[in-house]
Order: sequence, then C-alpha cells, then structure tokens
Amino acid sequence: MNEPGILRADVVQEFSRTILFPVTNPADARRKAKGALRELQRRANSFLGKEGFATRQRRFEHRLDIRYLGQAYDLSIPDSKNYVAEFHKAHARAYGHADPTRAIEIVTVRCRAIGVSPDIDLPRLGRSIAVKSTHTHPAAKCFFGGRLHQASLYEREKLGAGTTFNGPAIIVEYSATSLVPPGWRAKVDAYGQIHLSKRDKARQHVR
Repeated sequence: MNEPGILRADVVQEFSRTILFPVTNPADARRKAKGALRELQRRANSFLGKEGFATRQRRFEHRLDIRYLGQAYDLSIPDSKNYVAEFHKAHARAYGHADPTRAIEIVTVRCRAIGVSPDIDLPRLGRSIAVKSTHTHPAAKCFFGGRLHQASLYEREKLGAGTTFNGPAIIVEYSATSLVPPGWRAKVDAYGQIHLSKRDKARQHVR
C-alpha cells in the first residue's frame, strides 16, 4: 500500500485464580466458582477502563479449568450450566476416553478481558488505467527451473488499483521485494494488496 502500514488488534488480558473446588454438587460448585469469576471480572473491567475502552467496547469470557480427582493435568472449559458434561466430552476428544462416574474438581477460574478496537476505514488506492514496467534498472535476469528469464521491474508505490501484469516480474518497495514467477499473473486490489493467480488455474494467492 502507498500509505504507512495500519495495524488493528484487540487488547486481550487474562485474569485467573486457583480455587480447587471438588464438584460433588455441580450447581453448588459453579456458584462458588461464579463468585471468584465476578471478582476477576471486576479486576478485568478496571483494567480495560484504564486502557481507555468504553463500556460498549469491553467483552469478557469466563472459563473453568477442570480435572479428574487425582490427575495432574486439567482442561479449560467455557463456563456454562453444562460444564460437567462438556468437560467429559473435551476429555474424550483430547485423550480418547472419559469417565462420567469419576469425581472431578474445578482447579482454576479464568476471566479473559477483551478490549474491542474500533474498525479502521482503510484508505483505497486510485484506480490505474494502465501501468508499464518501471525500469529504474535494466530488467533483472532471473533463473527459474534452470532457465534464464528477463523479469520486469515494478515500483510498488506506482501500482494503482486494477493494475495487472504477468510474471516473471519483480516488485520493489522500501521494505520488501515481491516476486511474480513465470506462469503467474499479478493484480492489485483497491487496498494495494497484490493477488497472484496461476494463469492456467483459478486458484488465488494473496500477499
């Protein structure tokens, strides 16, 4: 793209607390776990506030780390009314077996705080009517499959939206160099991304 790179990412922070609650009564054990989760969410909410996220931008995910009594390892399960059944299913998926009659315990509660970043209106490139190879240097000599080829040179900042050209070609820019091999076609989209496709196939690749 012609504009400086733009990065967008949500802010994620996890808060956890070890509790070790035996699950003799699933509803009662979950009530105890929910108390610990509420405290974690208060901390998580305060964290997101300090990071500058408005209330509508804050998301929270609750999970329970559970294991069979006597095990040294546990599985993280989303908090829900059916957490016991979900644990047995997850154990069967992970280890190939489960025992619904065996006692379990909640080892750790987790609250993941997510600060949702606003969407970015990415700048679009001006549309190109036609672009010719820009020979800032003579066409580069390249070997593909042991054969010598002349590769056209293109300056990326001069490639407008809709620009198309065939390989072999080399696209140069300040921070990178891109290669379009023989038999491939390049097309620049509205955001400056370069799509490569086999000239004899429909499969697309994006850089």
